[in-house]
Amino acid sequence: MSSENNDIPVNILIVDDRDENIYSLENLLIQEGVTINFLRATSGNEALKIAYKTDLALVMLDVQMPGMDGYEVATILKQKKNDTEHTYHFCYSSYS
Repeated sequence: MSSENNDIPVNILIVDDRDENIYSLENLLIQEGVTINFLRATSGNEALKIAYKTDLALVMLDVQMPGMDGYEVATILKQKKNDTEHTYHFCYSSYS
């Protein structure tokens, strides 16, 4: 990555109902020389509120959450947000 791009922050939204999973994903995604602005949501509704007002590079969604799950959030974002062709959605599940 060239040094001229390092000053541009990358917005990543992590959505999980478990704080320890959010923390783990943040630590996995940190890269030296890249400014990452982590946004956190613990529910699907909270994620939608953040996504509608923020330009995001990546949305990481827990598949299994109470209420609205990650698949539902991804579907709504794809249907309603104009710039989703530039946002990558990744759904995951952790078993504990």
